[in-house]
Amino acid sequence: MKQLTIVLLCLFFTHLVTSQDLYVGSNSFIGLKSGASIAINGLQLTPSSDYTIASNTSVERKSTLATTGNVSIFRHYAVSPSLTNYTGKLVFNYKDTELNDAVEANLKMAMYGTDMKWKTYEATVATEQNTLTYNFTTAVDFSIVTADYNATLGVEELANNNQIVVYPNPTPDLVYINYPYPVNITLHNIVGKVLQKGTMQSVDLSVYKAATYFLTVENKENNRLQTFKIIKK
Repeated sequence: MKQLTIVLLCLFFTHLVTSQDLYVGSNSFIGLKSGASIAINGLQLTPSSDYTIASNTSVERKSTLATTGNVSIFRHYAVSPSLTNYTGKLVFNYKDTELNDAVEANLKMAMYGTDMKWKTYEATVATEQNTLTYNFTTAVDFSIVTADYNATLGVEELANNNQIVVYPNPTPDLVYINYPYPVNITLHNIVGKVLQKGTMQSVDLSVYKAATYFLTVENKENNRLQTFKIIKK
């Protein structure tokens, strides 16, 4: 494998910053030769042509859900500013504890682009290595990358064979949570902003515009999470 080529200007060094996994300092940049690789705390980039990561770019791995339009795992990478015009291989690593009840074979790679839209890619899943790999032959821009999967709307079955039922869905206003045990709930919008949190058995969406929202229901007894995609009419 080719070695990472790093070019430094004016003796400002690329360095790590608290809570960030990579930060390229002012007046610096990282130059990657075609076929060279850089690994950033579980995210590996191998560009197919010479590629530059510009100054003041940060990459941070987060252990939270990204609201992709499906259900994401508990890992995503936030890049600021976006990486643009990237072609080549991207490898996304994950842990079994981050899967959020996903069947690994159903995982897809999801990216949030400069067009402020999510796109999914049929990545190669290596379950033994816990990786998703995709080779981008057409240039992409992205500020978030994660793995997600499709989930059944409305009803999820827990390991103890009890069912959480979220209804009605779609809804014009109220969503009810039918489950016999105590729960914590979190409602967030498509870009991940938390709108409501609590322990209630119903959620009022009447104050929000028609859109897609995500409702995460946590069983307080075993801390197991289920996430539902809710359509507000």
